[in-house]
Amino acid sequence: TVALGLSTAAAQSPSWRPPTESQRCPSKWGAVDERGAGNHMKPASVLKAAQLIRTGEVIELGQVLSSSMPISATRQFNVHTKRTFM
Repeated sequence: TVALGLSTAAAQSPSWRPPTESQRCPSKWGAVDERGAGNHMKPASVLKAAQLIRTGEVIELGQVLSSSMPISATRQFNVHTKRTFM
């Protein structure tokens, strides 16, 4: 029974192991990079992008969520806040 128990435990042990830190999210800017493609932003590219501005119109990309927004009849708008204790 001991041999059977050991073989069962070995069969149930995970064969997959997570990749190492360097393999998980390789970045050409190094393992501690937090900017990603933002590293491409240089003063010249910012100036080039600013020259594309024609009207100065600001377009809001976020959407305000509220209970008055139109949703289908089967859905509900509920806000659940997480309680934290200190």
